[in-house]
Order: sequence, then structure tokens, then C-alpha cells
Amino acid sequence: MKTEYLRTASNSYMIIKDAEYLFEPYELQMVLRNKMEHLLSMQIMISDGKTEYWYDVTGMQSLAQKLTMQTAGGTLVRKVAEEICGLKTELEEYLLQDTDIVYDPEMIFMDRKETSVKFCYIPGFGTAKKGGVKSLLEKFLQRLDHSDAAAVRLAYGLYERCETDDLTLRDYYDCLYGKKQKEDEAEERRMDEMMYAKAAENLERTEQRHSEDMLELMKEEKEQPKKKRRLFHREKRKMLDRSSFTYDVEPEEVEPFMVAERKPSENWEETVCFSAVERKTVWVLEYKGDGLEDDLRMEQFPYRIGKHGSNVEGKLYAQTVSRLHAQITQDEDSNLWISDFNSTNGTYLNGHLIPMNTPVRIQEGDRVIFATEEYILKKK
Repeated sequence: MKTEYLRTASNSYMIIKDAEYLFEPYELQMVLRNKMEHLLSMQIMISDGKTEYWYDVTGMQSLAQKLTMQTAGGTLVRKVAEEICGLKTELEEYLLQDTDIVYDPEMIFMDRKETSVKFCYIPGFGTAKKGGVKSLLEKFLQRLDHSDAAAVRLAYGLYERCETDDLTLRDYYDCLYGKKQKEDEAEERRMDEMMYAKAAENLERTEQRHSEDMLELMKEEKEQPKKKRRLFHREKRKMLDRSSFTYDVEPEEVEPFMVAERKPSENWEETVCFSAVERKTVWVLEYKGDGLEDDLRMEQFPYRIGKHGSNVEGKLYAQTVSRLHAQITQDEDSNLWISDFNSTNGTYLNGHLIPMNTPVRIQEGDRVIFATEEYILKKK
């Protein structure tokens, strides 16, 4: 099975080739004739007598890309698990097998706002027995945010159940809602009991204080019957003038600082040959557009470019640029490669639109355009 990506002027497609699996004819018709909420929209293309599956991924981002930008927190793990529950329910309604779903993060897509998750259905894929939800959970565990207790509890809870058998809807519901609901109910009862006990204690103290005040007031009236009644409670004292107090504070003894003498270098007289000094190559994308962008100095890789400041190294401000637009990587031979992250307005290399999720070699002097912002790659 081979995966390619194609971008047109208005759409982006993920193309699956050489997926020659055995399946029932009705399975393919079910997917083609029904618009399913949890599946990527699919089309059939015939090329050189071979069947190709085209999936529309316009405006979406793969789960693999999202996991490269951030760790898997409880919100993301829960969202994917809930969408898998919805997927299983939907497939049962159409008499389809969830084993034909490719649970590869590269083929699971989310919209920009992370409100929906779409899965890739390949007819007959289950006959190949190539992984399943377990492989997806293993990828999650590699990028799991272990400081998030909810993420750890849910991800490891699902993975432990995968060790013995395939996950069922009951397994998902137990991990998602069962234990958590019981814990929440127990916590709620405990909080209610604590609040009730605290309220009863406060009420008892208030009543006791009120009784003591009344007894003291009656005692004063008997001792001084002709004196006018106080307008304020007796317990209200005059504020003490703190300025009249003096404090004797002994000064602390401060130990003198000890400064270590710097040891002179043993080879301070040696001169290093200039040719022996290793010079690090710094790549720069020089801005050539008409906007307000700055040059992008790439000192580490991978170098991500977009307008989402917290998740990119090279931040752009143009409205035409996507939040996570593209990425530049460097291989072991110091060659640079650029990939488009299925951006809305695309990435152009020397005037040609590059396909999404497909690394393309770039060299010094190449002209790169992110949507409408033009840069020239230079070495310094």
C-alpha cells in the first residue's frame, strides 16, 4: 500500500494506491453512497487498470502532525476515544467492519478547531491484519503528557485492555465514563458532607456567641442600671497604636563572601589554527515581500513556520498564512527539505505548488512563498 498527496487549486487529497484487498461489493457501495460523519469523503479513480482511493482532506491536519507539535493531553486523548466510539456505532449501522479502519496517525485527520475527527476506511483492509487501535495507543503513549493525570489514566486504561483482547464499545465507555463517574459521585458526596458539617459547626458557634453576648449585656445592665446603654458591642476594642511599640532586633552577622581565584589556562599561550575552528552553517530565509514580515533565521531543525506563535519557530503575521503552514527539516547530510502542512493557501517553491505532507528538497537561492509571503533561502 502506497500513500501520496495531491493538492489542486481548491482541494487537497490523500491518495491510496496498491490497496488490492478482498472485500464484499456492498461494503464499497455503502461508503460511496452514504455520507458518514466519521469517515473521510472517498472517491474511486482507475489509473492504468488499478484502483486508487482518493480521500478529501481539505482544511484538515493529520493527527501525526498534531502530535509533533504538542504532547497528547487529556483533552486530545478523550476526543479521539469518543470519536472512535461514534465511529464504531456508525459502522455497525451500515454493516461495516471497524477492522477496515486504518488507525495510523498519518491517516487520521482533525479539523483546525479540533471539533471533529475523520478516519480512513479502506475496503478489505482488515484482511491484511496490519495493527489496529493498539498501534494508535502506542503512538499516543510515546507523546503522552504524563503530567496530565486524566490523559495517563485514560490512555493506559485503554492500552491495558488491548493487551488481552480487541477493544469493544463497553471497554471505551468504562474507561471514558464508568470509573470517572463513580469517582465524581464519591467526591461530590464527600464535599457535601464536609460542607454540611462545616455549616453545622458555624451555626453552633454563632448561637453560642450570641448567648454569651446576651448574658454579658444583662450583667452590665444590672451592675449599672442608670448608665446609658452602649450602642456598640463590648467586645469591640480600641485599636492599638502600633507606632508606640518599639522592637529590639539584633543585626545579623553577615559572613564575608569568599571569591575563588580563577585558575589560569594551562594552554593560554597556544594559538588555534583558523581552519581548525568549526563554523556552524546558519540558514536564513530573507524576506522579499511587501508586508511587515521579518527574516527567518533557522538555527535549529525541524523549523516550523506559521502564525501560531506558541507552536512555531518562525512566526508570520499575514492573514493568508495558516496557523501551522509548513516545516523545514535537515537530514544527516545537511540537506534541507520543506513540507507543507496542508495549509489553506499552499506553499510554493520556485513558482510551483508543492504537495502536502511530502518533503521537497530546497537549496540556496531557491524562492519560497508561504501563501503570499515571499522569501529567498540563503546561507550565512
